[in-house]
Amino acid sequence: RDLFEYVSNIQFALKFKQKYIKAPSETKLESRLINLESIPSKYWTTFINFIDSKKTIIFDLEGTLITACSKGVGVKLKVSDDCEDIYIKARPHLASTLKKLSQEFEIVVFTSMIPSVANVIIDYIDPEKKYISYVICRDRCLMTVNGHYVKDLRIIKNRSLANMVIVDDSPYSYCMQVDNAVPIIKYHGDPKDRELKFLTQYLLELAHVEDVRAFNGDRLKLNEIIQTDFFAK
Repeated sequence: RDLFEYVSNIQFALKFKQKYIKAPSETKLESRLINLESIPSKYWTTFINFIDSKKTIIFDLEGTLITACSKGVGVKLKVSDDCEDIYIKARPHLASTLKKLSQEFEIVVFTSMIPSVANVIIDYIDPEKKYISYVICRDRCLMTVNGHYVKDLRIIKNRSLANMVIVDDSPYSYCMQVDNAVPIIKYHGDPKDRELKFLTQYLLELAHVEDVRAFNGDRLKLNEIIQTDFFAK
């Protein structure tokens, strides 16, 4: 049931994009353009420039790698003296996933959270700054007319779309570059969740392909979901 609902949500979001979401204007896109090396980040710890042939995984945070939870249930994190504490749960197998994938990929987090909250969570899930190279936050997102954040990968000037894959539980996030996307079911706190294990197996397969879009298009066929009638008899 969860899988059916998730695929149905992907279909709805992609159909919504076709009808109502226009590509951002050049002006709007230019206002969010970035070179990853230019982002002030304490998470960049290597001493050499990134190798162009290496692929980049762009992870969402909330719902993908962690989930927010109620007081007393998850881990308590202090944001600042002016903000309430937050409580989160890391998705099962997160630490081993980051460790394994960082050996083959550059790892970036692109979240709709504000920086003060996102950075506290990154400090918790990657305390030694070994795995996550960059954090991109809400100010680089676009927004749909119905209030969903969109993560247009074209804002990253010095990475090729052929070499970037985005992992996100929200199909609106990747609606501008569907073939760059690897969907993942939203994490709600289930301690038996194994999605990151399955995800790792898939991502390692595309580590050395020429173009991730061709690989995903052939394997995942997300664009075909738009034409599928899930209620056909």
